[in-house]
Amino acid sequence: MVSTAFDALAQAAFASSESIFAVNSPSSHPAEAIDRLSDKYTISNTSPSVTALQVNADPFQKIQESAATHKELTSVLATSDVLLPAIPHLFKAAAQRSAIVVHVETKERDISSNIHSNGTNTGHKGNATVPSYADLLAVRQTGFGVFTSDNAQAAFDLALVAQAAAVQTSTPFLNAVNVSSHESGSKQHNVVLDHQKVAPALISEQDLAAHKERQSAVSEISLSSLYLNPQDSSKKASTVASTEEIYSKVEELLAVLQKQTGRTYRPIEYEERHFLEALPKSVERIVVYEQAPAATTAWTPLFLDVSASFHAAGNAWEGHAVPEIASARYRGSGSALTAEDVQGAVASDKPSFIINPSYVPNAAAPATPLQESDIDTPYIQMLNQVFQDRLNIENGVKTNSVWGSAQQSPEFGYGSLVTKIGARSRFADLVSKTVQDSTLKISETLRKALTQWHLNRSDSKLAKRHGDEAIALLQEAKEDLVGSLAEINAQSSQFAKPSHWLIGADAWAFDIANSGVHHVISSNADINLLILDTEPYTSRAQNPENRKKDIGLYAMNYGSVYVASVAVYSSYSHVLHALIEADQYQGPSIVLAYLPRPDEKNVSPITILKETKLAIDTGYWPLYRWNPALEEKGEEPFRLDSERIKADLQQFLERENHLSLIIQQNPDLARTLTRSVESEAKDRDAALKKKAKDDFAKLMGGLGGPPVLILFGSDGSNAEGLVKRLVKGAKLRNLSARYSAMDDVSIEDLTLEKHVIFVVSTAGQGEFPVNAREFWKSLSAATEELHAKLVELGATPLVELGQGNDQDADSYETAWATWEPQLWESLGCKPLEGVVEEPKKSADDAMKIASNFLRGTLAEGLLDDTTGQLRAEADTKLTKFHGIYQQDDRDLRDERKAQGLEKAFSFMVRVRVPGGVATPAQWLAMDSISDVTANGTLKLTTRQAFQFHGVLKRNLKKNIQLINKSLLDTIAACGDVNRNIMCNPNPHQSDLHKQVNEFATKLSNHLLPKTSAYREIWLDEKLVKGEAVVDHEPLYGPTYLPRKFKIVVAVPPSNDVDVFAHDLGFIAITNKDGSLAGFNVTVGGGMGMTHGNKKTYPRTADIIAFCTPEQAIETGEKVMLVQRDFGDRMNRKHARLKYTIDDRGIEWFKTELQSRLPFQLEEPRPFKFTDNADRYGWTQGQDKLWHYCCYIENGRVKDTPAEPHKTGLREIAKIHQGEFRLTPNQHLVIANIKESEKARIQLLLEQYKLDKLNYTGAMLNSMACVAFPTCGLAMAESERYLPSLVSKFESTLEEIGLRDDAITIRMTGCPNGCARPYVAEIAFVGKAYGAYNVYLGGGHHGERLNKLYKESLTEPEIVAELTPMLRRYAAERLEGEFFGDFVIRVGIIKATLSGKTFHDLS
Repeated sequence: MVSTAFDALAQAAFASSESIFAVNSPSSHPAEAIDRLSDKYTISNTSPSVTALQVNADPFQKIQESAATHKELTSVLATSDVLLPAIPHLFKAAAQRSAIVVHVETKERDISSNIHSNGTNTGHKGNATVPSYADLLAVRQTGFGVFTSDNAQAAFDLALVAQAAAVQTSTPFLNAVNVSSHESGSKQHNVVLDHQKVAPALISEQDLAAHKERQSAVSEISLSSLYLNPQDSSKKASTVASTEEIYSKVEELLAVLQKQTGRTYRPIEYEERHFLEALPKSVERIVVYEQAPAATTAWTPLFLDVSASFHAAGNAWEGHAVPEIASARYRGSGSALTAEDVQGAVASDKPSFIINPSYVPNAAAPATPLQESDIDTPYIQMLNQVFQDRLNIENGVKTNSVWGSAQQSPEFGYGSLVTKIGARSRFADLVSKTVQDSTLKISETLRKALTQWHLNRSDSKLAKRHGDEAIALLQEAKEDLVGSLAEINAQSSQFAKPSHWLIGADAWAFDIANSGVHHVISSNADINLLILDTEPYTSRAQNPENRKKDIGLYAMNYGSVYVASVAVYSSYSHVLHALIEADQYQGPSIVLAYLPRPDEKNVSPITILKETKLAIDTGYWPLYRWNPALEEKGEEPFRLDSERIKADLQQFLERENHLSLIIQQNPDLARTLTRSVESEAKDRDAALKKKAKDDFAKLMGGLGGPPVLILFGSDGSNAEGLVKRLVKGAKLRNLSARYSAMDDVSIEDLTLEKHVIFVVSTAGQGEFPVNAREFWKSLSAATEELHAKLVELGATPLVELGQGNDQDADSYETAWATWEPQLWESLGCKPLEGVVEEPKKSADDAMKIASNFLRGTLAEGLLDDTTGQLRAEADTKLTKFHGIYQQDDRDLRDERKAQGLEKAFSFMVRVRVPGGVATPAQWLAMDSISDVTANGTLKLTTRQAFQFHGVLKRNLKKNIQLINKSLLDTIAACGDVNRNIMCNPNPHQSDLHKQVNEFATKLSNHLLPKTSAYREIWLDEKLVKGEAVVDHEPLYGPTYLPRKFKIVVAVPPSNDVDVFAHDLGFIAITNKDGSLAGFNVTVGGGMGMTHGNKKTYPRTADIIAFCTPEQAIETGEKVMLVQRDFGDRMNRKHARLKYTIDDRGIEWFKTELQSRLPFQLEEPRPFKFTDNADRYGWTQGQDKLWHYCCYIENGRVKDTPAEPHKTGLREIAKIHQGEFRLTPNQHLVIANIKESEKARIQLLLEQYKLDKLNYTGAMLNSMACVAFPTCGLAMAESERYLPSLVSKFESTLEEIGLRDDAITIRMTGCPNGCARPYVAEIAFVGKAYGAYNVYLGGGHHGERLNKLYKESLTEPEIVAELTPMLRRYAAERLEGEFFGDFVIRVGIIKATLSGKTFHDLS
């Protein structure tokens, strides 16, 4: 039994081929048939190569070239609609005598529109589509033999025969099977798969050898002979099989098949001579029965062939009267034809007619507008949003043309639009004549309205305003309207200016002139083309013969055409601007829209995003707008909206003198905006060569010892710190040494080095650090195997492998002290005499001291425009104190490395927002800054801060200055200081919130670093001439804190800040009247840990005391200072307050803290937490003001076609008079809304889909960190993936009655815990790409740690593990029992009672 006809074809192809190509389309995936094969038998005992190709990338060009080059037995699996665009390649394959067999399932055609159907089930009874042989007949003269069948068994048998015939005659074959959609999709096929017996009987080794010999005699065909008739070209080779020989061979092979299987088939040969010889000379009339896909088909292929037979020179009919030839066409599949229909056709005296003219497909569904179809795209959604009732998509029917699988020409839609444009033009003429007709009785108000409409008819807004006014006046006088006024009233729909669009595909780009695009461009008509390009960057066509033409460049060269190149997965706002500008432009417009589809069946948003970023970053898909209307105003018509452009686009701009104008307008961007990837790679290559030459000269002219290369891998600073010690030691020993990250060298270059030393700081279970992983991949060795792997490759060890543990009492120093002398001895160096060894100290503390209170060389590094990074490692650490992280786009790493480019460096900037409270003006500022200096999105963090991503170095200073201009800043948002203080937004208890938020703000300001470096570097505050830099840090000192320090303020009953997950917490305690009595103080919480290192762990905080509001700031200060003085400064993985407390004891800490305070702390007071989630929707505070909490998915504020949230919040901020409060769970509260404003805000919430709260409880209570692509520590996806994973459980949650139940779910891309995963009921912590450690049993109120359930689970494994667990929870839970409590009660997981027992799984 096989599921589809493709399964049968795939089995035959696999058995008898050396190479298989599967051509996938949106509605057909033949590659899956290969994957489903369980029988891997082949006649050659070697499995064929299998290549999947996309239908929109001219697949037959690659197939034909592969067959010609490798001379392999080639099978192709596809649908028949690929044949028309393949005709040139089919001719060439036949001429080259390639043994290709193309197996196709006939594509059905939509009768009503005469276009290929996308195969979507409409849900109607009966078929609106029928099998079509039009594609087969269109390729009948390419030189391919053709087999056809109507069932899977015949298709299987003929597939084997076709392959044998192709081998034995060196002739390609087409094997077509027609299985209607309802048959192929609704039942399995009873097919006898006896290929193991049949295939060897049909094809022998001698046959294969003979074919290879014949192939070698075929000369290469030049491109100029692409359409050369294979019969003509074959006259040059005497070994070419004639038609008779091919026919005889097929008969012979069918006989073998019959002998082996008992199944009988007969060939039919159609040639003029055979046909005419078989036809009695007495025949007077011939009726040709043939399927016609549409009623308007004039002449059909078979009819033309029959007619031509009688007129060929020297044919067998010469001397006899040519009979009358009639064309009898039928619509549909022909299954409904009766004997009477056939007899009526014979009796008819008409030369051409349709047998069943009244044929109507049974229950055919009407053509579905594209914007409502199953192939809807984000671009169509945006067209709907922008133009609404004005939108007219002329060719918007259900068709694969949008994805390029059928090359539907724009000419049909163009012709239709020209008609509509002409109708509106005539309407305008009618209006003009009417208002100028003095004899016509017309009111002045109506005459004025019509006049104003006519003057502004090309402006959509004004045309609507004046048109609506005219329509209203016409309706008032409806009974008295006569003549032209009555006509105008009857055609009143013409008042509105429509936005006319044609939707096209990247297939149009292969032949711009013949596709019809040229006709639209040259028409000067007000028509817009949206052309989708779906080819992924990673699978783009590489052959120059088959490159798609640049439609945008073609149109810009033409002149008077608006052109935009956009990508919705890069910039929603850019697409929006382009669509609006295209509509406003008076003339033809082309919007090239990128939407890559790497896997047409399972399209992943993450994959589409990565492909888009690669395409834009490399210049393959530049973002730009070309508006000729601006040139008329004296403005530059070209606007480049991305960083790079293709070389040919650059040449166009240079030729047209636009490049110099762009540089003049954007002097700061001159270097990057005007450089193609090709030129950048060339320059970088030259720079690297120069650096290598300089380094070599320095080496040769410098120190005299043997050269040493030291490579390191480090996520922190330990390994690099040791490397610097080695470099210093080498210089003292007269050795020339240089060092580099492992990923910055290639393995091939190591063969040129004499001595190489590796220092690697491993993580978890031996995983390589981020800056060494590519090197590791090249070696394919685990970290602990690096030494052995290098020896295996032929390297000679200088010294035995040294291994240290930073969790030992003195960290790795004992092991290092043993290993280092052995290294120097192996290099021939004697012990140093008279050299005092440096005292051991923290590398980071040394860096802080040397930085001169956080200055370092930041100012100088910002001026270096030769790179997108800060080169000095110390500077990249110092920037964290300023609220900045240097990052690179990891989606682009591999491609940029392959092109010889440096990483795509950018910076993350975090804004300090104490308590998460911002004004509407500040929100508008953040929104604008994200567009002007960042990647266009705004991140709301898990610490109630704003975060900008994708800030380029040249924009970094401007970004900081604009933030400060809004009265916010970034100082201490990161680094070894107290960071942004979190506070419960608490919209209900409005009076209490005001008090605790004021406390959070005061404490944050009190604990700020006092260095003036921030203002000097970023705000250009200059010192007075001659003034020395004398800074002082009264709280921190020159070394600041051992590690970061986090403080939160919680207001019961909500624990949304997760107070127990932080170094220091304040739990608000109220008096009976609801006023603030003071705070319970918590210490020692923290989330970070390292995979596989049980000495690192998360910890929940201890409640140690109560303090009054007046005592709280000093209490907070002294807690921080205890950590400053006693925290571990040698081992950053052991440097948080949680380890200080666990090492010394909580009682010691309380005593030490009390000794520093001038007042006595009290015992903690009672309180109760009920949850740690946000309160979505509308809430009214005690002061009668309203608050609305919006769900912001993982805190990423952005616009998408379905949810334009960023635009919506901007519009709200323009009218809002209250506050914007960032929640600890990455959502947003629009706070303090007056009753009079509420309705207006609600309308905007609805308009921009910000009122959407109908998510499952699991989704509403989920949270993820950023992770890929910017976080350097990420091991797996998080923000981009968690919603997809949670959605896998939603149908189950709905089914078992848990849809609205709050289950806390957190995900992080690494074990550092930014999304506070270890207090979640379910947590996914990235272990490797696509694999997560699963933790269960956290407290629903954030009061208990969870525990490891299983390691390194993939998505299918996660779903398989959790689905039955959720079902059990629904069935067995106690009343009011939360999921985290349930899994502990029933024994699924053990409760974690303290941080030290977190790793205890027994």
